[in-house]
Amino acid sequence: MCGKDIIVDKNLQESIQYRKGELPVMRRRNFMDSFQKGEMTCHWHPEFQFGLLLKGELEYSFFKDPVSRIRKVIKAGDGFFVNSKVLHGYRQLVAGTEIFTFGMPPGFFVSPSFGRLYQKMILPVLQSRVSGFVFSHEKREEAVLLNLFQKFQALCPQDIDYELHSVELICRIWEKLFCTFARRKEISFGQSQNSLQAVRVREMAEFIWNNYQKPITVNQIAKAGGVSRRECFRCFRAVINQTPVEYLNQYRLSMAAHLLTSGNQPLAAVSEACGFESISYFTKLFKKRYGLLPSQFRE
Repeated sequence: MCGKDIIVDKNLQESIQYRKGELPVMRRRNFMDSFQKGEMTCHWHPEFQFGLLLKGELEYSFFKDPVSRIRKVIKAGDGFFVNSKVLHGYRQLVAGTEIFTFGMPPGFFVSPSFGRLYQKMILPVLQSRVSGFVFSHEKREEAVLLNLFQKFQALCPQDIDYELHSVELICRIWEKLFCTFARRKEISFGQSQNSLQAVRVREMAEFIWNNYQKPITVNQIAKAGGVSRRECFRCFRAVINQTPVEYLNQYRLSMAAHLLTSGNQPLAAVSEACGFESISYFTKLFKKRYGLLPSQFRE
């Protein structure tokens, strides 16, 4: 056994990095023999996480609160879901155990393309008291969900249609997971403070979608949501873990990427059409996000 261990900060948070320009979905295959004592020590992250045990046997642990630990034994073919920001960990019970995990940040679902999906189907899960679920391949309803896990595990990130199939499977997985929450009566559709923040972020995001081509200030974004500048920052951070300016620039860059691949406008025209104050600033942000210059991205 080697001395490998997960890297966390003093608060036990693992920071997951995504490659520039790629889908913000993490995927890992861990061989538990390579970890100290065959154990993934307790940690947490903002991402939702799913797991599929490929081989062996695990004791999986997650915390309902700082002092209430739940332990489950998972066998080959079984899987699990752990909610955002939930402390969890696992250790192998059989040498040679292998596990595949994947996940995505809640902000993955905040996009014009997803409409009101975040408010209707993501936020209730975040607000639930559920730390996680363990799924058995021997139970018919759960086996359907685990089959989708297997299909996701089988995807090849090098394939040209990887992103398309990833988004498709993630949506199908989430639909089945949401049905599990609803069936077990673990979700609430009440107007809590967080859901009000989500409504406000949606209103402010719609303002950005409709006006991204123009100069926009944070004060204007806040006004669209009927909140103060300070509350605007608080809402964006609570709901999608970004500042309003970060979200504005991300949206502008996504529109610029679309223009670059669907037409032959000069770079200056693309920059201006997407609301950037200068082509140099546009180029700087674009390369930071996608890892390529706009001209290279177009090629």
